[in-house]
Amino acid sequence: MRVTVLVVSLGLLAGSPAWAAAQEGDAQKGKTHFMICQSCHGEKAQGTPAQGAPRLAGQHPEYLRRQLFNFRAGLRGTHENDQYGQLMSNFAKGLPDEQAVRDVVAYIETLQP
Repeated sequence: MRVTVLVVSLGLLAGSPAWAAAQEGDAQKGKTHFMICQSCHGEKAQGTPAQGAPRLAGQHPEYLRRQLFNFRAGLRGTHENDQYGQLMSNFAKGLPDEQAVRDVVAYIETLQP
C-alpha cells in the first residue's frame, strides 16, 4: 500500500508545474555551453557529416537530453571502434552538471533546422 501511494505521489509531482520548471533549461546559459559543440556540430547545430557530427537543430529535446546523459554516464561512446562516440563522450562529460545539459538542450531548441 505504501509503495502504491509513493508511486502515485511521484507521478503527480512529476506532472506539477514546479517539477517541470526544475527540469527546464536556460537557453542563454546553454549558448555558452554550446560553444564547444560548435566545433563539430556547427554554429547553428546543422551538423557536419564529414566529422560524423549529426544535425542537432530540430531534434526532439528529450532525445538530445537523454543522449547527452547517456554519453556522460558511459552508456554511449565507450566502444573501442567508436571514435566519434568516444570524442562525444569526452565533450558531454565536460558539461559541469545535469543543469548544464538541460541548458544546452534549451539553447539547441532555439536554433532552426
